[in-house]
Amino acid sequence: MKIISIILPCYQEEKNIYKNTVMLYDFLTKKILKHSIELILINDGSTDKTWKELKKIQKNIPNTKIISYKTNRGKWYAVTQGLKKSRGNIIGLYDSDGDIPREFLMRYIQRLLDNRNLDIIIGSKLAKWSKVEVSLKRKIMSHTNHMINSILFELPIRDTQVWLKVFRKDIRDIFLENVTTTWYAFDIDFLFHVHNAWYTITEENVSIQIDNQNSQVTPIRIVYFLRDILLLFRKVNYKILKRKISLKSSSKIYILRSIVIPTEKFLNIFLYIYKILTSNNK
Repeated sequence: MKIISIILPCYQEEKNIYKNTVMLYDFLTKKILKHSIELILINDGSTDKTWKELKKIQKNIPNTKIISYKTNRGKWYAVTQGLKKSRGNIIGLYDSDGDIPREFLMRYIQRLLDNRNLDIIIGSKLAKWSKVEVSLKRKIMSHTNHMINSILFELPIRDTQVWLKVFRKDIRDIFLENVTTTWYAFDIDFLFHVHNAWYTITEENVSIQIDNQNSQVTPIRIVYFLRDILLLFRKVNYKILKRKISLKSSSKIYILRSIVIPTEKFLNIFLYIYKILTSNNK
């Protein structure tokens, strides 16, 4: 019998977290009869009643672990804490808000159970047959992100940001040992190191419905995201160079460095000034 660990970061989810988690657990246990389901819920500094809802879940669902802390530290930190506590042979990162139907999580898990040659499966908005209801702004961001990742990191995947990833235990160790990007670009950091370790990343179609009216994608967040991507390139470009075998491909990295590093410094200065101006206006 294998253990399937599902990591669910939560932030301000008091209205839906109990219902969504119970429905998810019931669905998985009916579909995966021969294996044990472990839920790991992380309260990422919520200020509402999310904590109380998580305690209710723990009372009603076996093999449920709760991690909680007072300051919101983002998904990278939440995932890191969840992975440290996980015991699963297969681990799933899944959003607690229900934007992605649980059937896709189940399908990815089943594929890993059936095929030992698969290492990690990720949801992709840009995969064929994906059904995605998002704003034009998010679509543009997805395609721009794909282009940047192809140029800077040569990742053989189109979408890194969908919050549905299922992988084997070995991949967990790659995350814990290598991922240092703490906010917006940590998914890229994670998948870069998975690819660099010669694991195969499989993209699958997914269905996503996002509440565009309450979208947290703002211009300043986009700037932070771009800054984090450039910072990540500066951290890992030497690892990319190790994979190069030709002078032409290596020269490309050196040229990119000459562009990326000054741009990253400029964005850091811009964000520093932005923080000062916004703090003075409060």
